[in-house]
This record gives sequence, structure tokens and C-alpha cells, in this order.
Amino acid sequence: MKFDEKKAMRWLESQGNLDFQFEPDGNIPPDFVLNKNIGIEVRRLNQHVHLNDKNVPLEILEFNLIPKIEKLLKQIKKEEFSNSIFLSIRYERPLRVDKKLLTLIKTQILLNIELLEKDLTFNINDHLELRLFKSDKKLKDYIQVGSMSDRDSGGFVVREIYKNLIIIIKEKEEKILKYKNRYEFWWLLLIDHIGYELSDLDIQQLNDLPLITTFFDRIVLISPNNNNKSWDLIIKKSYA
Repeated sequence: MKFDEKKAMRWLESQGNLDFQFEPDGNIPPDFVLNKNIGIEVRRLNQHVHLNDKNVPLEILEFNLIPKIEKLLKQIKKEEFSNSIFLSIRYERPLRVDKKLLTLIKTQILLNIELLEKDLTFNINDHLELRLFKSDKKLKDYIQVGSMSDRDSGGFVVREIYKNLIIIIKEKEEKILKYKNRYEFWWLLLIDHIGYELSDLDIQQLNDLPLITTFFDRIVLISPNNNNKSWDLIIKKSYA
């Protein structure tokens, strides 16, 4: 069971819903069945970017790029040093993460680290910027990732949630369509990795936007924090 599914399960339990099963039909929708007649799908509510006529989750590039850079940094060692060095990473799409890019990153870090006095910023290409800066102390590793920034992320929280809700609901409806008649009701539980924990004003503004038409009977935003906070969306029911 993945992180978001575990969060959904804990939320169901916190609401007093105990008569549920995880993946009762195998590796097809729904993720959970509640009271034998409610199919429940779970998904991360995340930001997307439109690339090559597709909506691509932002974290795909992050999960591909950052661990490879961290692995690369472990290869850069120095026996004697008084201050560790942090690497700040800023990136945007399109960015192809391949052996050529990683070799260039390592070459440029090794070149610039020798010139480092306080901090130094340099571009690997038009879509990847690195910054080296000294820590004020000696840490375990000579060099490590200090921060990262995705230039394609951000924006007003409520607008980003709304925009990505439309993408995700459509995606989930298409996935569920051929299984829809198996259950009388369908819920969509979204673990909110955009707003994380919304205010009453956020929810009011979100529900004041044009209603989303969907065949889901209930859509719930759930905080990924350890508090089981949740918010029901106002939706326009479609029976298609």
C-alpha cells in the first residue's frame, strides 16, 4: 500500500468507516470498497505541466533528477576540509536526464568547486541552474544537496488546486468508466500535495469557482499531514 493509500485508509478509519476492503477486485479500480456498495479511488492531488500534448505530474522530473544528482555527489570526496559545501538546484522543463547531462553536471561542479570562495552560481543549460555555497561548519559529507526549486511549480494555491482537480477528475473518470457499474456509488479521495492544509477561506474560494461536473458522488481533499483533516468539495453530479 502506497503513502497516499495509507493516508486514505487512516482517514476512513478516523471517520468511523470500518467496513472497507483494500483492492477487493485486485489491481483494478477501486482502491477501496466501503460498505460493499461504495467504490473509492485514491490519488495524489498534485501539480501538472502540459508537455507534448500530455499533462505530466511535476514530481516525475524531480524523482528522476534529484536522486541521481545526490548519488553523483557521493562520488565527489575530499579527505581534508573545514567547511562542507551545499548544492542548490533550480530546474524547469523540458529537461532530459541522461548520462550526458549527469556527466556535464559532475564536470561543472568539479570545475567550479575549486573556484568557490563564498558562493557561485552557474548554468548547466537553459533549464538547469546550480549554485554552490559553503556551510559555516563541517558536516559528515563534503558536498550535499542543500535546496531545490522547480520553476514550473507554484502559483496561487486555490487556482492551482482547481486547475489540477479538473485534470485529475477527468483522468480518474476515464480509468473507472468500464468498472463504474460494479458499485452503486463512487468516491474520490485526493491527498492534497498542493495546499496541504487549507483554510476556511481557501475552501470558500474553491467552492465559489464554477462547479466541476463529475459522476463521482463525493470528492474529498485530505491533508497529507498527520491530522486527518479533510474538506468536501461541492460538485455538479453527472450520471454519464
